[in-house]
Amino acid sequence: MPFTFPAIMNTAHSCGPVDEELAKAVRACEDTDSILPILKEELKCTIQKRRLAEGKTELTVQFTPPTKQELSPEEIIKKENRREQNRRAARKFRRKQAELARGFQQRIKQLETENVRLREQLRRLTQEKGYIQGKVHAHHAMCENSGVPDVSMLLPSQ
Repeated sequence: MPFTFPAIMNTAHSCGPVDEELAKAVRACEDTDSILPILKEELKCTIQKRRLAEGKTELTVQFTPPTKQELSPEEIIKKENRREQNRRAARKFRRKQAELARGFQQRIKQLETENVRLREQLRRLTQEKGYIQGKVHAHHAMCENSGVPDVSMLLPSQ
């Protein structure tokens, strides 16, 4: 919903330049659906009022848009050189980033391959451990039946 001001603000009564500036700010607020122009005008009026109360002169603010100056031929050459240097630096940076990314991708592949190899080795060793433990337990059971002394304290705990 757009912001609107009371009808009293839209009437054409002139009490001086401040009212004209305020009316412009109100129209700008309505045109842009923003309260910022009226806030700026209010701030400007508050500053003026404070300055006058302190006995200072009225502050006048004039905005003149910057004028565009033509560049000299040397400045044009310098500007083009800077642009070209910037383009080269950007290309170099992008190449370096791509090279780093390729290096990271290769390292990821190496680590994934290593991970697969180690998991397979772990699986085989776990299987071998189970096989050996089975053999030891079978041998231990056979030794108990034959009267051979207990060697279970030599085995690692599970």
